Amino acid sequence: MAFTLAQFEALEICLKEAEEKAKSLSEQLAASEETKSKLLEQVSWLEGKLQTLDQKEDSGEPYQKIVLAKDQHIEKLQAELKTSQEQLTAHKLKHKRKLKKLQTDLATAKQEAAITVLELNEKIRTLCEGKPAPRDFCFQSLNPLKKERKKKHF
Repeated sequence: MAFTLAQFEALEICLKEAEEKAKSLSEQLAASEETKSKLLEQVSWLEGKLQTLDQKEDSGEPYQKIVLAKDQHIEKLQAELKTSQEQLTAHKLKHKRKLKKLQTDLATAKQEAAITVLELNEKIRTLCEGKPAPRDFCFQSLNPLKKERKKKHF
């Protein structure tokens, strides 16, 4: 089998093309290996993250219990607050009624005192008009301060 020069040159060109393709494929293979390595690192990192999340999820039960307990405590406090507000409203109403009654009693006492003062003044006038005793005599039983003032005047 004798090769001619043209065949030999054609084979050399094919060989060079094959070598260039091999070189190109080697470069692509290296790039693919690098990408594969990076992807494996990411997979490893994601698996670690997933494992961590799974552990947190597994231990999430205590968190759920804590949240439930806090929700129950909040509901209890809200119920206590409502009860306290109702009691406060009842006490305010009771106080308001008591205050109104005391104000009414005070007004009644003032009216009775005013009537008593008017009656006593009327009695004093009739006593002072009906008796020939000195004017100071009429005031002796009423107010010691008025008596003192009258003595100072004379």
